[in-house]
Amino acid sequence: MKRSLALMVSEVKYTFRDKMIIFWLIAWPVFWVLMSAFIFVPPGAGQPITLDVGVLNLDDSNITLNGSLLVRILSMVVYNGTKIFNIHNYTSRQALIDDLRKGRIDAGIIIPRGFGRNATMSVAKLEVLIGARSLYSASITSGVLKGFIGEFSRRIGVRRTLTLYNYTVYYISRFSGNYTNTTNSNMTGFLRFYKEYMIGIAVPINASFKDVRPPGLETRETILGWITIGAIGMVALYTGLAYGASILASEKEAGVLKRLIATPLREEEYLAAHSLAMMVELGVASIVIIITGVYGTGARIIFDPLNPLHWLAAGLLLVAALQTFSIGAIMAPLAKTSKSATGMGTSIGLILAFLAGIWFPESMLPPSLRPLAEYFPVTWTIKAIRQILVYDAGWNDISWLVIGSTVSLIALYVAAWFILLKLLKKYLEG
Repeated sequence: MKRSLALMVSEVKYTFRDKMIIFWLIAWPVFWVLMSAFIFVPPGAGQPITLDVGVLNLDDSNITLNGSLLVRILSMVVYNGTKIFNIHNYTSRQALIDDLRKGRIDAGIIIPRGFGRNATMSVAKLEVLIGARSLYSASITSGVLKGFIGEFSRRIGVRRTLTLYNYTVYYISRFSGNYTNTTNSNMTGFLRFYKEYMIGIAVPINASFKDVRPPGLETRETILGWITIGAIGMVALYTGLAYGASILASEKEAGVLKRLIATPLREEEYLAAHSLAMMVELGVASIVIIITGVYGTGARIIFDPLNPLHWLAAGLLLVAALQTFSIGAIMAPLAKTSKSATGMGTSIGLILAFLAGIWFPESMLPPSLRPLAEYFPVTWTIKAIRQILVYDAGWNDISWLVIGSTVSLIALYVAAWFILLKLLKKYLEG
């Protein structure tokens, strides 16, 4: 045990003397957390957005409900204190389309002649043009405008229905003789039914919407909390791969491998020393990342010390690191030098950070890449952590993931041990 600890201390000291390793271990994840907080999830993220909407109003209806009223309502819509539509008036259809194509506005609305008359007496038409300032803005713009127009249409429908109802009651009272007494209980019941039925034609479904988000996605702060944990997972992924891939190579290049072999240090002790050194370095990096996330970006990490599953999530981060360390050790025969091993491990680790479900669930990956994520052992570990910290999952929800992660770790670690034996034997024969 003392020999393993001595080797571990030596490895940690060697690591923190290498500026490039410090960059990947600490500087890069800190930069990633800050960039995510102020670029990918900027202040105000999750709040309503304001859309630039161009309007060409051609309506000539001389009644209360007309195109001008629609434009005025658009300009007044506010949600949670945020103005939803910033209106730009146009006099030319072509100018409106040109600005949409150049990305100057998000959408355009063309209000045709007779809009007000048709909305009052018949069916009114609107031409809505959806622009695209980015890959995702078109779907957001379309959803917001469909929601607004749907609500506007619903209110017009209710107004027209009540107008028709009032006229109906008036004519029934005027032409039905003594039966027109609306205080009559039978008549009152009929009118109540008739009114509700007519409104039901205009609005057959009155849906209410309420946010019920997972705990880890409720606010910007909790989202940044998951990003902070994700940064630790990313470091664990590529650090473990690089560490495992450079097994023996660093001692060989430093000229201490022969002395290590000459000592009674067993293979399992050597493997344990490197594993412990990696976990110590990951622990230091994790502390720096958490401090950066919490105090640098305002992240809130959901962690309840009284919840055993939250402690399990912390332990699973070490499982992910040991899994990647073992995978790296299995790839060690492909690396001839410690630099090539570090480069290979870091490159593959960064790629797998996006494929292993650290940043995005595997369901968001292209169909061709989903099998890689679904059957990659590290994915099971990261998925279990996400289920606990983001979705507040119970043991029954994650038990199969934890069991799969544990079994795969044992299998991978044993395979890494066999690779170490093979490399030592090859070195001694050489």
